[in-house]
Amino acid sequence: SGKMSNATTDGASATITGSYDDSMGRTEVIMGNTEAAAKGKLDRSQKGEKDMTVVYVILAVVAVLILASIMSK
Repeated sequence: SGKMSNATTDGASATITGSYDDSMGRTEVIMGNTEAAAKGKLDRSQKGEKDMTVVYVILAVVAVLILASIMSK
């Protein structure tokens, strides 16, 4: 008991992110010992933005189905 450990040598990893908007602008914070933290860039969801990837995939599938329907006639 009372043993202090080092997260990196123990194999633990963590990334903490945050983004804040105020009258001075936007502040983005990322820290940790992971590759994501080392890159220093927040992804869209970490910035609090909506991830539209699923919507784009659904629209692409609908477009392909419409084109297939037109081409089969």
